[in-house]
Amino acid sequence: MIQGSATVQRPRPPAFSLALDDAPWGNILVHQPDAAEAQELQRILKIAGYRVIGPAASMADVEGLLERSEIDCSLIDARAGFELGTLMDDRAIPIVVISSDVTGAFMWRALGRILVPRPYRAGEILRAVHEASRRRAMSGSRSARRPDS
Repeated sequence: MIQGSATVQRPRPPAFSLALDDAPWGNILVHQPDAAEAQELQRILKIAGYRVIGPAASMADVEGLLERSEIDCSLIDARAGFELGTLMDDRAIPIVVISSDVTGAFMWRALGRILVPRPYRAGEILRAVHEASRRRAMSGSRSARRPDS
């Protein structure tokens, strides 16, 4: 038997070269209190060509990042609570929720959120972020801008 034979699906890097600060697919705010999971989400998003804003571990962290950054989509941990969802709605920022709680997941879905259940694969995260961005483009919403811009 071969140990470690499970394959990990990793997104392919873009086929073109990017400058250091280029974010061809957008700025994604990551809210994740767990440091290891936050690092994995950053890795998935960066390889796919997104610029990661955060990670934020608390509501105060999120509020600070929202004031300083342009956000195209948010990837939040369901344990943050619905207050974080309201904050994103107030700024017309699409939300992707990561959850391992069945009851909480039901509530987030009932609110029309895109949900990624734990455990997840990189492709599931990327599809959800893409879908949230697509929904936003179809609705004609603009991204949240810094107050001074």
